[in-house]
Amino acid sequence: DAFAKFPSTFPPVAVGLVRAAEAVGDLSGMFEQLADWLQREQRIRRQVRSALAYPVLLAIVGSLITILLVTFVMPRFEAIYAQRSADLPPLTEAVLGVGRFITAGWKVWVPSLAVAVAFGGFARRTRFVHRMLEHVRFDAPLLRSVIRPADLARATRTLGVLLTAGVPLLDAITICRGLSPWSRWSRFWDRIEEGARNGDGIADRFEGGDLVPGSARAMIAAGERSGRLPAVLNRVADAADEDLEVAVKRVSVMLEPLAIVVLGSVIGIVAIALLLPVFKMSTIAGG
Repeated sequence: DAFAKFPSTFPPVAVGLVRAAEAVGDLSGMFEQLADWLQREQRIRRQVRSALAYPVLLAIVGSLITILLVTFVMPRFEAIYAQRSADLPPLTEAVLGVGRFITAGWKVWVPSLAVAVAFGGFARRTRFVHRMLEHVRFDAPLLRSVIRPADLARATRTLGVLLTAGVPLLDAITICRGLSPWSRWSRFWDRIEEGARNGDGIADRFEGGDLVPGSARAMIAAGERSGRLPAVLNRVADAADEDLEVAVKRVSVMLEPLAIVVLGSVIGIVAIALLLPVFKMSTIAGG
């Protein structure tokens, strides 16, 4: 009851585990399981963030370098070109126009950016935008390869820990439903709960969606038939952790060179726009 009064500190899983431990008189053992669960949850978050950290850092650094080039470097060369009465190529004019807009048009783009951020925060709460974000999260090729094993590991490990602790199945499903705000997982847990209430078991309900791979569904079905469902759920979670590690490495290997190529291309375009008038003036002088 004390844990439940601080939901921002103790998630529903922690409250459910401690409540079950108090009922069976094994509070110390349950705290060890809870600590292990929290540690694994943090590990999953770190793995997902590490897959995106380097590309995001490159994007930020590249944006700052590009803004510096078009707002401080290019205008100085523009003055030199004006003294030489050089005709600027369209690419150079376009880059200079971007720099002028950033420096002189801040009265336009700063309020526009603030409005866009505010509108984005409001639009994110709408069902349409939420569905779009959910589609990207679950179906984008690179993001899907990281998100799906992370979600699977969290769901199966939490359910396994709760069942091992003696939490009733329906209560465990209710707790697990709060792990994810996305409708696909809500529908998944609705199917699991329906199977549990009808007495049909939960293994068949894992077949109804694409959130659980076939190998994991077969393991869960075998675990339910043999009466070792909690242990098998933990094994599925361990396998999903391994898949997550492989996916994180694969995504990092693919995103890092892609981010470098994009960053180099943007900076290269700015550099070409900077040097094109110089080459043109040199050609005229040589002719």
